[in-house]
Amino acid sequence: MAKSKTVEPVPKNRLEGMHTGSLIKRLERLRALNESFLKSDWTDQEKIENSHLISFKDTNLWVTAWADVKEVLSRREHIKRSNKRTKS
Repeated sequence: MAKSKTVEPVPKNRLEGMHTGSLIKRLERLRALNESFLKSDWTDQEKIENSHLISFKDTNLWVTAWADVKEVLSRREHIKRSNKRTKS
């Protein structure tokens, strides 16, 4: 049950090799996690079983994962989307 409510920790050196789209999806999954255990519908057992995964935003694991992905993305080339109105 809790599997969809978790994100696997990934070392920063592995993030470096990931496709930009995969990194953005990771940010989306991190953003979708519960704020905290107390504000979730998790049982104590689920928390214990998933303690090796990123499950809540109020944890050091989440903060580190978020910062790592943002840092890796900040070094990627940004290509602005074209504006349909400016196309001829």
